[in-house]
Amino acid sequence: MVPAVALIYFSFYFVSIKYKEMNKTSDLLYASKITKISTDLIHSLQIERGLSAGFIAVEDKKPYLKKLLKRRGMSDTVYKTFLSVIKPLDMADYKKKTIFYKNINYITTILKEWHDIANIRNLVTKSSIDFKEEIAYYSNIIKNLMDIVYTLSSPYSNYNGNSMDVYTLQNLEENAGLERAYIYNSILSRNYSVKRVKDILRLIANQENYKSNFLKNATITDLSFYNRFITNEAEKDINLYRKLFFDKKLKEKDAIRWFGTSTNRIDQYHRLSTKIIKNYLQNVKNIHQNAKNALITTFILWFLAIVAFLILVKFLKQLLENEEKMMEELRIASYAFNSHEAMTITDPNGVIIKVNKAFTKITGYEPKEVIGKNPKVLKSFKHPEEFYKEMWRALHTKGYWSDEIYNKRKNGEIFIERLSITAIKNEKGITTHYIAHFFDISELKKARDEALHQAKHDYLTKLPNRSYLIEKLKEEFIRAKRHNFLDAFLFIDLDKFKAVNDNYGHLIGDNLLISATKRLKTCVREDDYVARISGDEFCILLVDLGRDIQKASEISQDIAEKILKELRKPYLIDKNEILIGASIGIKIFPKDNDDIDEVVKSADIAMYEAKKDKQKKIFFYDKLIGEKIQKLSMLKKEIEEAFKNNQFIFYFQPKVDSKNMEIAGAEVLVRWQHPIEGIVYPGAFIDIIKSMNKISLITYLAIENACRYIKNSDKSYKGTFSINITANELLSPAFIEKAMSIINSFNINPSYIEFEILEDELIKNFDTVIENMKKLKEYGIKFSIDDFGSGYSSIRYLQKLPVDKLKIDRYFIANYNEKSNQELIKMVANIAKTFGLDLVVEGIEKKEQLDFLNSIGVYKVQGFYFSRAIEAKEFANLQL
Repeated sequence: MVPAVALIYFSFYFVSIKYKEMNKTSDLLYASKITKISTDLIHSLQIERGLSAGFIAVEDKKPYLKKLLKRRGMSDTVYKTFLSVIKPLDMADYKKKTIFYKNINYITTILKEWHDIANIRNLVTKSSIDFKEEIAYYSNIIKNLMDIVYTLSSPYSNYNGNSMDVYTLQNLEENAGLERAYIYNSILSRNYSVKRVKDILRLIANQENYKSNFLKNATITDLSFYNRFITNEAEKDINLYRKLFFDKKLKEKDAIRWFGTSTNRIDQYHRLSTKIIKNYLQNVKNIHQNAKNALITTFILWFLAIVAFLILVKFLKQLLENEEKMMEELRIASYAFNSHEAMTITDPNGVIIKVNKAFTKITGYEPKEVIGKNPKVLKSFKHPEEFYKEMWRALHTKGYWSDEIYNKRKNGEIFIERLSITAIKNEKGITTHYIAHFFDISELKKARDEALHQAKHDYLTKLPNRSYLIEKLKEEFIRAKRHNFLDAFLFIDLDKFKAVNDNYGHLIGDNLLISATKRLKTCVREDDYVARISGDEFCILLVDLGRDIQKASEISQDIAEKILKELRKPYLIDKNEILIGASIGIKIFPKDNDDIDEVVKSADIAMYEAKKDKQKKIFFYDKLIGEKIQKLSMLKKEIEEAFKNNQFIFYFQPKVDSKNMEIAGAEVLVRWQHPIEGIVYPGAFIDIIKSMNKISLITYLAIENACRYIKNSDKSYKGTFSINITANELLSPAFIEKAMSIINSFNINPSYIEFEILEDELIKNFDTVIENMKKLKEYGIKFSIDDFGSGYSSIRYLQKLPVDKLKIDRYFIANYNEKSNQELIKMVANIAKTFGLDLVVEGIEKKEQLDFLNSIGVYKVQGFYFSRAIEAKEFANLQL
């Protein structure tokens, strides 16, 4: 008889399970269809977003329009299929499909957003929308579709090892799609801004994270699909295009190739997602059919269960015994509820219905103060809203959530707790209550954080210690290699510190180390790391020094010199004036076959070399770089002295009207009257002055010398005195004001002064440059484009530029015998004539060159044939 009772019991239990399983798999079959069409729509919209990003940036839109219109049609077709799948017959059908019903908000949002797509597409076609707005619109629809995929993927976990594989792939595909759009737009718009590059690097990093997450957590089946669908060749092609992009070597013709290459890789991810969804669907179908077969079999078994009715009396007796046991369990649960761990019970709407004594002890709230209220009374406002949304998403999808959270006591004190919330459901799967239990971990976390901080920091200076520095160095080494930029590792040893300890005692020595630490911190940038690794040894990690080793070395040298200067200043400690110094070894990395140990060891070796040198005290591990940087540093100091001692002088090279053989002004050129080297030409120092941000000082001196000569000259010149300036100067209101002030101080006609600016410089901040040129033109100053024909100027630029003169690059006249150069000179002469501009040809060294120019009607010339650049006195007496 006992077997019969068991048969009845387990058959009912079995039928209940299989019935629920059949219903649930029915929902999952429907969810799979929605997931599949959602991923298809995501994929099509990602491509449309990328094509639109390029379309609004490109100038000649015709070749791009056909492909964009075709993709829009494909997106509309997929959207119609999406509508046919999600559109129910009536609301009752919605509610039957509970998995779908949870996504009603996302679907409603998508339907609303799609109404605006025609307007957005129209703005894209007219290029009346900027890149950010276009990206934001498409990305918002895609995000809601991905939320559907996330919610629908969760229930698969009972049937497939990791249900989040499809959602992880969607995130990977989305970041790859955004990278495709950003780079496509950047190539076509020539936008290589720092922010744009950082955004693209972030998207690449996100892809690596999602790919790593997929490979780490995916099921064996999904990994096998990955190996079948994803090819290494696609990744290699993508990495090649990325490198060319970051090196700014991609042209407009490469944009389409980039789009095709990146789309090929994204298509692979999409095919992989589709295959995984199909596999999920097949598994669910099998389970659904098995549940059906099991129900039929069970009905047969029920016939045998009728016999169990004969033992009903005994069964009832057993129920009574179970009831007594249940009461015992309730008494035990009551004791558990009043344990040291705080507990809260709420109804399904989150309203508190019961708390225990531990809750009152931790929060300060009595039961009557919180019962009937929402747990929000404890909210600390230290977490973003997304934190709470994620909590409720987990409760709705998994039925459980646990994490650390900041809450607020009744007295306003913020504390951190370990909180776990469980959804209590009835036999129908409907949530009836939520039980939350938590305990205060403030002191535990504080102790843990303090212990962790002490383990990684020096007790005296509070700086990171050696182990923490090595940890950061490893992270930075990987990051620098991945993104192809350079860092520097500085090994610093304090000179004469042992003598301080011996003569003044360790207490003075400790205070000296604390003072030195403060000075070191003032010498580095915000993102750099300073650490103390032993008694009088410090290390500094300089990050993000760019990709050029020369530039990285210069920055390292400047910071090292600043450190030496600060550390050598006198210290006043307990009325004792103490002087110390330092020796600094520098290693630039990563380069060649460096590893972490090699970096530290090399900097240490360089530091000992620095100790041997009583003068420099700074040594690069790469000696050639060190010597080069040292020379550069010395040259910068000499330039500073040259400014102080008025060593910069100015020569005049005449500009000639060859038609009348008259001097028509001059070009004002700087020379350095070096106390040892003699006259030094600008090629040896002008770029360094620019790097020191002092080029405007040279320009001001040139303006002063030109004005002084014009003021004191007894000659009348028909032409101008031209001075070379940069675009950065034209962008500076301070420069413009200073230039006009100098000219005003000499009380001369500003039309004698002409500013020459290189052709390539003009396209920097084009609109602002034009605006400031117009201000100076209104004042009277004239402008000429220098080295015309060697850069990027176009007819469109010339129409907008308020210039008076063009100067042809000397290359063309130097090679005037070549037919192509003769034609180019003629063409530029015609352009100048068309726009009403004067034309000057520089570099005239032979009579044959002058004869050729005169033959085509060009008479304004400059070059060694007439005179080299000469001092003002010689220029005043010059006769042609």
